[in-house]
Amino acid sequence: MHSRRLWWIAAVFLAAQVCIISFAANGPFVDEGLYTVAGMRVLEGKALSDGYITWFNGSPFVWPVIAALGHHVAGLPGARFMAAILSTVTLFAFAKTAENLFGQSVARWCALAFGVNGLFLALAHFAVYDVAALAGLAVSMWCVTRSSTSTDASIWVIGAAVAFAGAVIAKYGYLPMVVPLLGLLVSVRGIKRSGRALAVFLCVAGVILTAYFWLFFGSLFPTSSAAYLGQTFGRSRGHIGVLQIVFGLAPFALASAGALVAWRRRERLLAVTCLLALSLYPAFHLWTANFVSAQKHVVAGFLFAYLLAGLAFERLWTSRARATAVSGLAVLTLWGGLQCYWQDHSWSDTRTLAHYLALNMKRGDRIVAESSWNYSLYLYPRGLIESPADVIDANYTPRGDRRDACHIPWLVGNPESADMIREALGHCRHQRVLSSTTQHYYFDTTRLRLGVHSTVVGLYRLPE
Repeated sequence: MHSRRLWWIAAVFLAAQVCIISFAANGPFVDEGLYTVAGMRVLEGKALSDGYITWFNGSPFVWPVIAALGHHVAGLPGARFMAAILSTVTLFAFAKTAENLFGQSVARWCALAFGVNGLFLALAHFAVYDVAALAGLAVSMWCVTRSSTSTDASIWVIGAAVAFAGAVIAKYGYLPMVVPLLGLLVSVRGIKRSGRALAVFLCVAGVILTAYFWLFFGSLFPTSSAAYLGQTFGRSRGHIGVLQIVFGLAPFALASAGALVAWRRRERLLAVTCLLALSLYPAFHLWTANFVSAQKHVVAGFLFAYLLAGLAFERLWTSRARATAVSGLAVLTLWGGLQCYWQDHSWSDTRTLAHYLALNMKRGDRIVAESSWNYSLYLYPRGLIESPADVIDANYTPRGDRRDACHIPWLVGNPESADMIREALGHCRHQRVLSSTTQHYYFDTTRLRLGVHSTVVGLYRLPE
């Protein structure tokens, strides 16, 4: 009966994700277009020629293939549904981890609290490789905690290592999560009994990852990570720090309350491990002064923090402060819904423009586009372009290598943010045929409030 409640929580979570996907508040984000089209190319045997291995920060043979299969069945909603399924696996494996640690009552509170976290709600239907990596990490956590109560402990430790290696292969940036994962292993087995388990975990995960990285990169570490670290978007550490506080304030408060409970239960190493996990990615973004994807990365730390959050909620419930527990969960749900809405409306909706292009362009027409993968996602499956490279990226084409835009029939993007499009409109004969206005929501770190601004994306065509 108690385990059935966890299944119900997971089912409701998945149903909510299906509703969000069906509502389709926004079109594809550039990463969704990138990974889905890349997956199509992988299935066609063109992964090596396209070079995804050398510049992806995750294996093109894992999430991109899953996304492409989903897209083949139901378009972008199909790819997002695949993400929702993996995220439901994440939620359930996380809840089973909590059950192994604290029992069924805490597990339900963990699932409820984590299930309404806004950043997880948004990521759960986001067709990017983070969802596959997060699922692998959650399964690894479940196997680690299962190993402490099973007679076949070595099998579960090996399973944890394989799942973690799979998470890192799905997204290389998940490698630092080995630190809290090993802390969790020592926490559940005890310092004196964990030596052999640590050795098995590190050997199995190490062999798998070493073989993968050496095979594809010729080194022990993925060289493609340099592309991410080299991104410069001019955000100060102060801006990044405020965003991290906004993202993590509620999880940190809940985890701190749960840490007090765990400390009194003499589960002190577990409390320290979970709080450490919460701080890993914020520290990374502050150190590198790179804010890109910070709202996705912090969710990995939330997997550990919300173990303590569930412990805090369960203590409130059993101490007869039930109104406080229910009220707290209601506030988290409202805040989570706001965060999810804000995340889902943080980029331009290009569906109208892409649909117009798909109906009016001729096969072989060239295009210069801002966020080019958004348009490739609509044009490539229809056979209107032979390769994603046929859509020229307006932001990442070196000036010396740019083609003569005055002879390219189609331009699409925002001239204020895409230099190539602005230059072409100033010198060529392109005329605007369509435009789309999107309301962008963001957190204004200077005024500490949610902000909104309008962005106009235009589609321009050479006169025939």
